[in-house]
Amino acid sequence: MKMSSDQKLLAPWAEEIPQGWKVLRIDYMADVLFSHVDKHAFEEEISVRLCNYVDVYKNEKITHKIDFMEASADQHEINRFQIHRGDVLLTKDSEAPDDIAIAALVDEELPGVVCGYHLALIRSRMANLKGAFLAWVHKSKAFRAQYEAQALGVTRFGLSQYAFRSARIPLPPQYEQEQISTYLDKQCAVIDKTIEIKKEQLKILEELRKSIIYKAVTKGLDDNVELKNSGIEWIGKLPAGWKLDRIKDVAEIITGNTPPKDDPDNYEDGIVLWIKPNQLRGNIVNDSEEKLSEKGAGLARVIPKEAILVGCIGDVGNFAVAGCRLTTNQQINSLIFNKRVHKPLAKYLIEITRDEHKKNATLVVVPILNKGRQGQICLVLPPINEQIRIQKYLDKKIDAIELVRDNIQQQMDVLVSYRASLIHECVTGKRRITDQDLKERINV
Repeated sequence: MKMSSDQKLLAPWAEEIPQGWKVLRIDYMADVLFSHVDKHAFEEEISVRLCNYVDVYKNEKITHKIDFMEASADQHEINRFQIHRGDVLLTKDSEAPDDIAIAALVDEELPGVVCGYHLALIRSRMANLKGAFLAWVHKSKAFRAQYEAQALGVTRFGLSQYAFRSARIPLPPQYEQEQISTYLDKQCAVIDKTIEIKKEQLKILEELRKSIIYKAVTKGLDDNVELKNSGIEWIGKLPAGWKLDRIKDVAEIITGNTPPKDDPDNYEDGIVLWIKPNQLRGNIVNDSEEKLSEKGAGLARVIPKEAILVGCIGDVGNFAVAGCRLTTNQQINSLIFNKRVHKPLAKYLIEITRDEHKKNATLVVVPILNKGRQGQICLVLPPINEQIRIQKYLDKKIDAIELVRDNIQQQMDVLVSYRASLIHECVTGKRRITDQDLKERINV
């Protein structure tokens, strides 16, 4: 089937497929169905189990191990949308156009399980198109560019049936599809297991980080120091001579603001950073895509360098350190500490209060922590000379942990990138899979 110039642009890989392979529209070989079975259960309908959006998005294979939700459907819907082994289910909408057409293979017969709303079901009509291969093809980002280009929407993007039906897929001979699928199953399973091990290592490092900070900030560096009861459960005992102070007693709390959007003078020629909650990651903030003019910054209130920025609406307790003079929006409270707090230590003091910030938030539509409740949260304050000693100790320890964490994250990034390129090369024929490949031991 001849491709137009636009189609070639969306599927450039099609120009380089091996001899003996074809490039065909999906609907030339398979049916594309859009389910309308929703999550409701009605007495007059037949009880079914529903394979829904999340089941597909989070699993590469649909099996009995998934806890499908209970729903209902009429007999016509069951006949049409009952899933069968070899079917490929795909998400047909998303908040982002590049996160669409995520595929999962139905890997076994699942009586009573039907395809749910927000999903597309692709079922091969021909023996020479294997569902397992079709699912792997959809894991190639370069292949899914065809869908990304046709996704329509503003805050949420969706695909039409035509977008799925008209997508061009590479079609190797049947035996080669089976070889590719078997090889990718084995290879990606090893990669995925390695990634999971790396994720566990990161979790262990994070717990180690938290315990080191908590012990240093609440118990000090001397294991033989005399301890006294703090009277606060999450703190427990603290060294004699140390004090507890509420945030409001040692810091000025400033809530950010959004200057009027209808006055361009607040934003044009912006030079002062304007920070939003998604930038609070325990980091030092030195840059931002959005900036305010000096006039706008005055309305938002300028925050000095070294202030601690704390999210107080939505992701309550997330924090960052102001690396320069900046402003924030109204979802962030900035803490400007006085001389009773050694400013480089403040980030650690706030980090161990994250859970307290969350506990003190009230839930309306999203969690909200007002200045009054935030100000009542207690901090452990040793003498200034001890604060300096603890800060230097923690900087050294945490820097070492961050170095290990960055190394593990880089390894994970390499594995993820390798997995993506391996899939694309295999399903487009750049890498040919042989019987010997299937026999060899897989190493990552």
